[in-house]
Amino acid sequence: MYSYLDKHNRIIASDQEITEENLVAIDENIAYAIQRLNELGYATAYSCEGHFGNVINVCSTDEETGEVVSKQLKMEHIATTYITFDNGIKLPSVPDGWAKEISETSYDENNNLIKGYWETIRFEPEMNDLNTLRFYLYKFKALTNLYNWVNELNNLRGNA
Repeated sequence: MYSYLDKHNRIIASDQEITEENLVAIDENIAYAIQRLNELGYATAYSCEGHFGNVINVCSTDEETGEVVSKQLKMEHIATTYITFDNGIKLPSVPDGWAKEISETSYDENNNLIKGYWETIRFEPEMNDLNTLRFYLYKFKALTNLYNWVNELNNLRGNA
């Protein structure tokens, strides 16, 4: 299953890959959290639900043609669960078990160094004797804590 956010912050789910330029691919298990964070004013830039030795679809834009290109990537390592927020977004808290990283420099689409303020929240599994089952137990915990946190932010804002 593929999940996307459109320019109106609506989730579009499909059993086939969609390559429209106004859609952003979002990992399925994190899509609702990303949507709610954006609705609550915590604009997101990048995210990953976490992957372990899987084949995943990666979408990118070809710099010469401008076309969206999709390819499968065999991951031989762990991709941790994380969300990076837009420049200037400051979070009031982080989900239980997650850590916050702050960066004051980044790169634009032309690879030029830019200054700003970006927060990333990340859930890192313990690497000791990590196997597939343990990874998915950590991922489940990360996503559970993320959704509980998004619900708390929602309640702080007085939303239903």
